[in-house]
Amino acid sequence: MSFPTVTIGMPVFNDKPFLSKSLNSVLAQTFTDFELLISDDGSTDGSEAVCREYAARDSRIRYIRQPVNLGVSRNMEYLLQQATGKYFMWAGSDDILDSSFISTLKQLLDTDDAAVMAFCPTTFIDEDDRILQTVRTDYSGKTAVKRIKKLIHEFEDSCGYGLFVREKMKEVQFPVWWAVNKTRAYNNIYPTICYYLAKGNYLLSTGNALFYKRIKTNYVNHRVPFTGTYIKGFFAFVLWKFNLVWFSEKQIYRAGKSPLLAIQVLPLMFFKWFLIPTAKDTGSRLYTFWEQKIKSRSASRLNR
Repeated sequence: MSFPTVTIGMPVFNDKPFLSKSLNSVLAQTFTDFELLISDDGSTDGSEAVCREYAARDSRIRYIRQPVNLGVSRNMEYLLQQATGKYFMWAGSDDILDSSFISTLKQLLDTDDAAVMAFCPTTFIDEDDRILQTVRTDYSGKTAVKRIKKLIHEFEDSCGYGLFVREKMKEVQFPVWWAVNKTRAYNNIYPTICYYLAKGNYLLSTGNALFYKRIKTNYVNHRVPFTGTYIKGFFAFVLWKFNLVWFSEKQIYRAGKSPLLAIQVLPLMFFKWFLIPTAKDTGSRLYTFWEQKIKSRSASRLNR
């Protein structure tokens, strides 16, 4: 039995406005020896019909509808577990790929046996496909410590949608945040990037952006707990950021099978990913709180 060279896993949940563009960009790849696995996590907005239509007209597509909602982290793990290709990648159901995305990154991986992942410059687009900015995050380095420290300083997770050597990253785990943050998916890719960088080399293509990452404001599926409550919202935020450091350290340890690497990067990670965000969030909440207090007092005086 022959297997495709590349497996593409696309987790889907209520992304109908952008789904066709994303699927079209995958099917337009110049590298054609791939399978596309779509795992629909219980969409209710018509995404199911779109996926079934595409699967019916292209034999490379396999559509799976989950009987219960797994959440984005477990859905991404499910797709990796189903993969058969030598190379693997996740494709966002709202993002767009350049037609040369797979071929360019595969060529990079074929040149370096020590590499785990390859990626490219990224262009951020809005919900109307307007270009916002282009970034080039290079996490390459001769040692795992250098690679992970680059990630800690340059906090950007688009490379989680790069191309991977499946055998080298198939045991990666995505976090499900604790307690009240269980439905919050933000930052769930960062611990996995820590795992990849601890495992091996990161390769970045030169030239133009090949990945278009959509920034959404109106069609956001991830819920943030206690947005209208100061105290509960603050503690949920602090717990979330502590989780981020905790799960990232666990992934680094799992990848390297040694506590030394995790210990080496812990002080910097705790400072940059926990202390600084917590301080900024505290300041922002206090500013909002007192601003509302002042407005309330001013309004009550005018009404006297």
